[in-house]
Amino acid sequence: MRMKERKSIVFDAERLKYPYTGLYTFCLSLGKALTELQTYHQIDPLFYVPSTAKGLFGSTADYLIQKNTHKIFLPKPQNIALWHATHQQTDYFPFKTNIPVLLTVHDLNFLYDQTKNEKKKQKYLHDLQQKIKRATAIVTVSAFTADELAKNIDLGTKKPTIIYNGIDTQMTDENHAPTYIPTKPFIFSIGTIVPKKNFHVLPQLLKNNNYELIIAGIVNDVEYKKQIIAEAQQLGVANRLQFTGTITDADKIWYYKHALCLAFPSLAEGFGLPVVEAMHWGTPLLLSQMGSIPEIAGDAGVYITHFEADHMQAQLANLLQKASEPDYKDDLKNRAEKYTWQAAATKYMELYEELIS
Repeated sequence: MRMKERKSIVFDAERLKYPYTGLYTFCLSLGKALTELQTYHQIDPLFYVPSTAKGLFGSTADYLIQKNTHKIFLPKPQNIALWHATHQQTDYFPFKTNIPVLLTVHDLNFLYDQTKNEKKKQKYLHDLQQKIKRATAIVTVSAFTADELAKNIDLGTKKPTIIYNGIDTQMTDENHAPTYIPTKPFIFSIGTIVPKKNFHVLPQLLKNNNYELIIAGIVNDVEYKKQIIAEAQQLGVANRLQFTGTITDADKIWYYKHALCLAFPSLAEGFGLPVVEAMHWGTPLLLSQMGSIPEIAGDAGVYITHFEADHMQAQLANLLQKASEPDYKDDLKNRAEKYTWQAAATKYMELYEELIS
């Protein structure tokens, strides 16, 4: 019996140049899961990476090194059956080739970004429309993102395939502790410090109690961080607000495991990775009902329907009551089990094979 010919696909992991971001995690985790499935599929990923990331997928993996000049002259590797553009804003998109293109769309969060004017938003939509037009197939990371795409982009006859992201479930040293250890019961939140994450409403949760609020994540908007601090100062709780900056995975897991809850008030999420991470570690969830969050968390979370102090505190109290129920943490962990990188990689492999068959 004649063996099927193995085929190579370009996997765009250029975002590996930006650690501590969601796209870094997506590229690294999905890429590693794909390499584990090579034995069972006739697909060989060619990882398109910055030079600093060469080797992250193993010494035997194939690599194509990204260069800034590729924004103008994208390389055309030989014998490539498919190019996987792993996010919608990539500057490295094969418009001028004839090979099939798979485009993963994570979100249309720019539509909700108050720092961007209407002209810039229309430019982003135009650029995305051109990529959708060129793409052979589209993946979205949630049904919410697929709906957003259909409302704002002409998809023609292309129907997005929904493939949920996974989470990393690595073991940690039980003796590990982060650099900053709270001295009081604490609420944890994590994400890039930008307005759409809506962190400035969280200090209201510190009224009439002695809790701390820990916010972890890279600061992309210094003025917005100042706004969060100003809100805390106005409420008289600034002494119980702590920014950690970027943290290691081990630190993050420690906070998940010891927090009263994850408070995640984001205004726009295509998937919401921290929500699934928190579920995996049994962390109670106080969540915004906007974006994809209800789709991902379902009835595992308690939802904030508006951001007034009395309502937020009432919902926090409801959550802590729910968290005291004996089955609640098991329910969280069971729901998290549907989100794995192995499951995502399997679906991507099946889609790759369908597109190049």
